[in-house]
Amino acid sequence: MQSARELSRDDFILLEGNWSVRFSLALLEAGQSVAVVVHRLQGDQDYYYLYTRHEAEDFLRTAPPEMPVEVVLDLHEWRASPVLGAGEATTGNQPAVVLEDGRPVGYVHPLAGALRAEILEGGRPRGARLLQRYLKADFPASLALGTRAVLRVKLSRRRGRPGGPGLEVEQPAGSVLDVIVQARRGLEVEGEPRGRLVVGSPDEYLPLRFTLRAIEPGEGDLRVIVFREGAVIGYLRLNPQVVPAPAEAPPGGERVQFGQPLAEVQVETPDLSLHIEETRDGTGRSGFVMYLSASDTSLNLNLKKYGPVLFQSEPGAFFSDFYRKIEGLPLTSVDEQSRASRELEGWGVFLFEHLFPSEVQELLWSLRERIRTVFIQSAEPWVPWELCRLTGMEHGRKTEGAFFCEAFEMTRWLPGTGIKPALHLSRLAVVVPASSGLPYSAAELQFLLSLAGNGRQVEPIPARYLDLFKAFSTGSYDGWHFSGHGAARGKDPNQAEMILDEQETLTPIRLSGEAANLGRTSPLVFLNACQIGQGGISLTDAGGWARQFLAAGAGAFIGAHWAIYDRTAYFFARELYPRLLGGLPVGRAVREARLAIKPAGDPTWLAYTVFAHPLARIAH
Repeated sequence: MQSARELSRDDFILLEGNWSVRFSLALLEAGQSVAVVVHRLQGDQDYYYLYTRHEAEDFLRTAPPEMPVEVVLDLHEWRASPVLGAGEATTGNQPAVVLEDGRPVGYVHPLAGALRAEILEGGRPRGARLLQRYLKADFPASLALGTRAVLRVKLSRRRGRPGGPGLEVEQPAGSVLDVIVQARRGLEVEGEPRGRLVVGSPDEYLPLRFTLRAIEPGEGDLRVIVFREGAVIGYLRLNPQVVPAPAEAPPGGERVQFGQPLAEVQVETPDLSLHIEETRDGTGRSGFVMYLSASDTSLNLNLKKYGPVLFQSEPGAFFSDFYRKIEGLPLTSVDEQSRASRELEGWGVFLFEHLFPSEVQELLWSLRERIRTVFIQSAEPWVPWELCRLTGMEHGRKTEGAFFCEAFEMTRWLPGTGIKPALHLSRLAVVVPASSGLPYSAAELQFLLSLAGNGRQVEPIPARYLDLFKAFSTGSYDGWHFSGHGAARGKDPNQAEMILDEQETLTPIRLSGEAANLGRTSPLVFLNACQIGQGGISLTDAGGWARQFLAAGAGAFIGAHWAIYDRTAYFFARELYPRLLGGLPVGRAVREARLAIKPAGDPTWLAYTVFAHPLARIAH
């Protein structure tokens, strides 16, 4: 059997059940899909229904134009299509919708069973001898509760079966690859959870072996993370089944092989890389461990582990309340602005002291003048790392320093997503709803239009969903800028909304099917709206705008954690783009733009979260 991701196709269009027949037919006519997935939300439950394009059109073309799709198709009377996690094993003999990180990314169908492969993109160092390699891991597809099995991880020269996910990516000879195995659910690692592979060495094909024990029945969650110089270049996710142990149960089932291309290494290495991985203690409390790596070898930091740090309360609710407090700070006078600034500084100290182990606090304080670029790779969706405020001891007194995003040229990234060291802004799409009512939206639009020239195109896109879908589907824009209102909706971040004209909305879940073509150019995406940068747990994993744009292929994402001030947000855009287009790396450009708007007196300068490699630049 193969994974659902390998067997799935992505030539589908996603329709919402509450959309009208007229609107849905317009979408179908605008695209080239061969399948239709209809999403129906009932309470907090998501349901998906898979049709061929012809099936959907046959129903819709005979229905009243304004009737909702879910009524035409009688969805409440029919059983929803099965859903599969992207990593689940399947034969592909039964139609199903494939979900990854809470959004539909494909479908499997016995009559359209094409195999897929995804290649992580990256940079390539000059002058190095490059070798083609492929990361493989094998482990039983199932094992009995209480039994042990060996996970084998190795490099291979082989492409794999024809059509399979075996398109290799090159690595320099002599590259040292660090491997960490994490058991997140159903299993535990016994013994050392890490190892090392050296590309091109005589024993590079000898597999690393890790012993795991099944401790909880159900679907397991096992991660194999591969680093080079602190950056994640491979991220395998295995989901073996742990079954109750009968009296004569064999120790392990049929072994299944997993494969993934390795991302190419980056041209430059950040001064400090932090990799954050979620964990849970024996009582079920969530938290994380962190691995620190430094480019300065004298610091002896290469995936040095710290933690775990456990949350004392539910983190999603805590940070939602935290953002509401920031939004509620009074700022009408100079005195109120000073008090608000002090409040933020105090909250930043609180975050730093509670989110970082004491050894890491001391280390970061001692290095604050030695490091410039900080790269945080974190799968957890909640923590605003930008707001942590450095503190330490100076001459026997506790002293406060700067916020992370103020002290360092810092960015974030999602592990397992290919890092793009080169960005482009040759064709920028601008979406500014006329109905937003924001005083500075017209000025922001005019500023963005003024960036055209010298081979650069800037095109306004009407703030209507059909127009956005058509533009996303072409995959021809390498920059997207949205200015307007955004809103978090309920607990599922994939239902967060961008507010468009004519009371229409765009949600992260709709960056699926043909719309996901927006990522073909690895665009820089800047959503200059409130509550856009927030993440949270969706159906299967961390969700929200950043996750879904990056999953679609975006090379960078900039958004705001909380409601920002229109005037200050406009000036942030004015400060940021000239720096990016002038050749500054993303981390430095964002830091300088933050500091330029800091005197405005409101918290907008701290609100932005940036997902990109800190040393990525706009290529000319």
